[in-house]
Amino acid sequence: MLETTVVVIGGGATGMGTLRDLSMRGVPAILLEQGGLAHGTSSRFHGLLHSGGRYVVNDPESARECIEENMILRRVGKQCVEVTEGLFVLTPKDDPTFVEPWIKGCAAAGIKAEEISPAEARRLEPDLTPDAQRVFRVPDSCVDGFRLVLHNRMSAERYGGRALTYHEVVAIRQRNGAVCGVTARNLMTGETVDIACRMVVNAAGSWSGEVAALAGLEAAITPD
Repeated sequence: MLETTVVVIGGGATGMGTLRDLSMRGVPAILLEQGGLAHGTSSRFHGLLHSGGRYVVNDPESARECIEENMILRRVGKQCVEVTEGLFVLTPKDDPTFVEPWIKGCAAAGIKAEEISPAEARRLEPDLTPDAQRVFRVPDSCVDGFRLVLHNRMSAERYGGRALTYHEVVAIRQRNGAVCGVTARNLMTGETVDIACRMVVNAAGSWSGEVAALAGLEAAITPD
């Protein structure tokens, strides 16, 4: 039997980031992933590292979270980020009265929105519509999710963390109402492994409801 403090279930961006964070804080942790790394939701996202610009008017809290995350990833995971930047464009079909609230929203959220000329924008992006009337450059970029998860694993392991892929969690054990361990099946060999722990982090994405059920809990998840 293995023994640790925390078992993280799910080897995507959230789970692997959690493993890294715990390991850097000196908390013993083991991650279990039923497939390969980033094989679920983290392999199926659009790759956009949001600046938060799209949220500044209707959801300013999300906008602030986006730009904070963006700047952190550029700093600690710069090898995983392609600094493409992004353009917000006003065309004749758009409402011009939206521009000023959007500019103020960017400033309030801490998002650098630099107005550039349509000609400069077309130089940067030749396929941009010729109807562009105003263009703002924001720090949207691209992130390589696979590389980010892999580098998080490498970093976590340097701090003592451990990740077991192709291990499906089949039971979460409890004693006196508290988690005391998990059982996982090695999908490559069929063998089971028991891990004693004090806490479980459910980072299973679309499978979060199934994982919660193993602990007698309910999480209303509808995968799409």
